[in-house]
Amino acid sequence: MLRVTHTPRAVISSFAGIAVAASLLAATVPAHADEDLTDPPQTGAPAAGDLASPDPQDPSAHALPRNTPGNAGVPGSDSPVLPGSQISPDSPVSAGVPSLVPTLAGATPAGRPDLSRVAGVSRFETAVTIARYTFITPPKTVYLAEGWKLADAMAAGSLRDGPVLLTASHNLHAAVKDYLQEIKPEKVIALGGTGSIPEKVLEQAKVSEMTELERIAGADRFETANKIAKYAFPDGSNIVYVTDGTGSQGIIGPDALTGASLRNGPILFGSRQNGLSADTLDVISHLGAKEIVQLGSNQLGSYKPTRYLAGPHRYATAVEVSKQVMKDHPEVQIAYLTNGLVLADSVAAGGRLDDGSVLLTEPDWLPYAVCEHIRTSGIKKVIALGGDSTVTPEVLNAANEYAQNPAKPCLQTRPVVRGWVAPGYYLQAVDKITPPPGTVVPQSGWNGTKVREVRARLGVGVPLNASMTFDRATRNAVVRFQRRSGLPASGVVDYATWVRLTGRPWNMDNFQMQPPPLKATREQRIDAMLSFARGQLGTPYTWGGAGPTGDGYDCSGLALQALYAAGIDPQPINVISHAAPTYRTSKQLYAHPGLQKLPFAYRIPGDLVFWQGRGGIYHVAIYVGSNQVIESSYGYTRQRPLYKWGNIAPYIVRPLAT
Repeated sequence: MLRVTHTPRAVISSFAGIAVAASLLAATVPAHADEDLTDPPQTGAPAAGDLASPDPQDPSAHALPRNTPGNAGVPGSDSPVLPGSQISPDSPVSAGVPSLVPTLAGATPAGRPDLSRVAGVSRFETAVTIARYTFITPPKTVYLAEGWKLADAMAAGSLRDGPVLLTASHNLHAAVKDYLQEIKPEKVIALGGTGSIPEKVLEQAKVSEMTELERIAGADRFETANKIAKYAFPDGSNIVYVTDGTGSQGIIGPDALTGASLRNGPILFGSRQNGLSADTLDVISHLGAKEIVQLGSNQLGSYKPTRYLAGPHRYATAVEVSKQVMKDHPEVQIAYLTNGLVLADSVAAGGRLDDGSVLLTEPDWLPYAVCEHIRTSGIKKVIALGGDSTVTPEVLNAANEYAQNPAKPCLQTRPVVRGWVAPGYYLQAVDKITPPPGTVVPQSGWNGTKVREVRARLGVGVPLNASMTFDRATRNAVVRFQRRSGLPASGVVDYATWVRLTGRPWNMDNFQMQPPPLKATREQRIDAMLSFARGQLGTPYTWGGAGPTGDGYDCSGLALQALYAAGIDPQPINVISHAAPTYRTSKQLYAHPGLQKLPFAYRIPGDLVFWQGRGGIYHVAIYVGSNQVIESSYGYTRQRPLYKWGNIAPYIVRPLAT
């Protein structure tokens, strides 16, 4: 039976048979744990080497209170091997392989394996891997959040009695379903409304007759965070944390993620324009909070908190949060290190990793503020969340060296080392992509993620037709909305209409993947390009779209962001011109004078493959090897055989020229 949860219910703890769980976990390493993952399957199919799980009949499975740590460990155990983990000192972590990599003995609490990195093939597998690492015994409650738009998962940091798993909105991810079938939880709770987790997806999580399905949802991310807070703290809370709930480019900021390490209060969202809503203020009053602490320094309207935990940037704010965690819990000696620009790998960690705090890093350089904190705070061990491409082995090794050698001075500036250099007149790598020239103003003829958002909000399309262009039906729906809202009925979605209709940032379509450092080799750039593409598998298709991830791509929008991920900036092509009427980015990429063109027979991974018709070039895909490509086509981003359909163009484009 599906219930919408508005009020908390009692949860009972039981710790019987925990020692038995340890022995079961240690005995379930699958024989295929080291299989090759060179060509990962499409989203929705189980990957070779997926982690096995505890015996679903394990009598030690237990539930914990919602706002208590969910990983008390296994008393008397010898740090059992997590099932399916790749415990091999000779096998470094790859961004494309589910990994739980060991390290030397350190500050790991009893019951957890001694690891240096927790990672998976994608954000979905990483969330499952974090769940296995965090909950040594199978949890009885599991929370399910939409994996492309992370606001609901970020608000769930105070839910500690079960893991937060991520899934696509169109289908329950295979890795999540496998995990649920293995642990057979008593309850699966969706976070967010049916627009984030449709009922059909939640129903797929009912893995046994005993599994109850519930939902915690509000009208938007702000109300959902409010309901989560009341659910997680049924007896109230003396302290409440508030933070910016919109961030930039339509993606929630990182401060809620790092703030989840604070265990004594919920995290609520405000907005830069409007501060805290009346509903949020009511929740604060309902909880009986005596102190309101803001995470991060972005002003939330005219609201003034009791105090701030903030620094001049996200990395320094994470340090301030970590200092507070270590002050409140002197026993903490672990820091979890994650990429400060790619939050998906660590969003599932939340407050469930109760033995440490979460710090942010750049993928190739440990920011000075973070380094100084690790060096001087008493942190004994640093564990990476995410694969090698998000937190490089060099950064992780450096962080642990500073933890173990406090006398070593931190680098105050990033060292500049030049790696791959393109030959001739081809495009050179950059370490910063040219900022977009403004933002799309949704109006007749335009496409892209903002147009998709407008059409979705107004219910234009059944449900959203393949073109997703701002057509006559869209314009008429906009005019009707403007009249109802007392706005000028122009049929153009200007700033005032956009804010009233969507509540999302005006420049949400300014999303650009961050390039690797200049010292990156050609091979590292290709790896970054392909890792990005593989990470988008299952992302919805949007005509004229170039991200952010949850808002979709079309074929050339996906290719453009993949080039950005490799450090190639093919100006004048950009994410705004990409959405313009009649503009065809695939044609522009094929004809770009700064991109190397070679005969189709010379294709190698990282090349762009094109399709042509009577009107010229009309489609592009990313070649990944073995006659396979990753493309965004009608429906979603997928990996498929190269020769499945169409007339392939005679030349490929090699962005990283040879």
